[in-house]
Order: sequence, then C-alpha cells, then structure tokens
Amino acid sequence: MFKRINEISVNATLATIVYLQTVSVGSAQSNFGDLTDNVDQSITNVPSLIATASYIIGAGFVVMGLIKFNKARSHPQQADTGGAIIQVVVGAALIVIPLIITAVAGSFGNGGNTLSRPTL
Repeated sequence: MFKRINEISVNATLATIVYLQTVSVGSAQSNFGDLTDNVDQSITNVPSLIATASYIIGAGFVVMGLIKFNKARSHPQQADTGGAIIQVVVGAALIVIPLIITAVAGSFGNGGNTLSRPTL
C-alpha cells in the first residue's frame, strides 16, 4: 500500500514539474532585462511570505505545546512537561523573529520600519 502511495506522489510531483515548465516556456522573456525585472518583482513578496509563515508555524507550535502541557497536567505519568515547554518557547520565538528583524532593520537606517530586499 505504501509503495502505491509513493508511486502516486512521485507521479504527481513529476506532473507538477512538467506543468510548471510548460507555463514558464509559454511566458518566456524576450531578453535578459525582462527576465531580471520579472525576478525582481517576484522577490518583492518574499520577506512578507517568510514573516507570515513564521507567524503561522509559531502559532501552531504554541498551540501544540499548550495541548501537550495540558495532557501532561492531566496524566503526569504518560507525558513530560519538558517537551511542552520547549514547543511553547520555540513557537514564541518564531512569532517574535519577524518583529526582531523589522526592529533591527529599522535601527540600521534602511528608511523605514519594514523589511526591504536588496536592490539589483
């Protein structure tokens, strides 16, 4: 059964790669300048994507840590509180990382309090 699931996932991955290659060939750039402009516009959203992913993953870690901590309080013999505390701390760190990066970037005088990408 697992072999079949593995084959299906490999086929789906290959189909996705082929589709993305055909889409990129269909929207081929006419020169190198257009290509760099396209990459430049695509990179613009990366910092906000990383910050959003960090918030979501951090919130997930905090919730899972609190659930594990509640389970440890209910059944002290079956679960340890150390893992729950580590999950909450890691989740809190992931939530705070974008704020720290924004504060550090603003203190070095990049012209604002938001993350910016390097210019090409």
